[in-house]
Amino acid sequence: MTNEYCRFTRRLASAVLFGLLSYTSYAQHQDSHLVPARAALSTWAHGTEYYAEVRKVLGAGLSSNALAQVVVLPSFEPEYIVSVEKQNGRYLLLYNTVQRNLHSSFRDEKAEKAVLHTRRAEISPELATALARLWNRAIQQVRYPEPLVSMRSDGVSFVFMAFQAGVGERAGETWSPAAGSTMALLTGIVTDLKEVALAPQNKELQQRLLHYADLLDKQLQVP
Repeated sequence: MTNEYCRFTRRLASAVLFGLLSYTSYAQHQDSHLVPARAALSTWAHGTEYYAEVRKVLGAGLSSNALAQVVVLPSFEPEYIVSVEKQNGRYLLLYNTVQRNLHSSFRDEKAEKAVLHTRRAEISPELATALARLWNRAIQQVRYPEPLVSMRSDGVSFVFMAFQAGVGERAGETWSPAAGSTMALLTGIVTDLKEVALAPQNKELQQRLLHYADLLDKQLQVP
């Protein structure tokens, strides 16, 4: 092995390491805030076929002016929506999902028809208010991404939406945020909300979520 070859491999390794560190830094910066959501999901207007299908199937029975809502789009697992709504003076957490991934089969005419599964849980006014406040805070801080091509493989997109009187529906999204980042904390709350819908009797989890939502909202207020 020549000295020239060794120097070349060291330079190559350094370049790769620098690229990975640069991308990690970029990803961490991106994961401190939401980015603008794709219009097909942030409104009820027509969009691309897939996103229109997601809205059509998973949005069935949900309010168009939810206090807080999130569409979760995994690469392979079933998509789902979690929605916080006020109905007849009660605050409800609704969870809509299907038995299969819509993206992998929505063009396949032979695919099994998607069947909507809905779960719901009544939540406290305090938790509903805290979630709406957190969603609006995060969406208020939406920033366009840096002009750098990001390296994406399979992951999960989270599209956050909230309705405000006098403003309408606003939205922002994040994609598989890095562990420990601000957006990872936000998506962690989404996972817990799903658990609340599946186990509505778990009042301890609801209290813990209220605490987490308040803490994260305070964190988002720090410049």
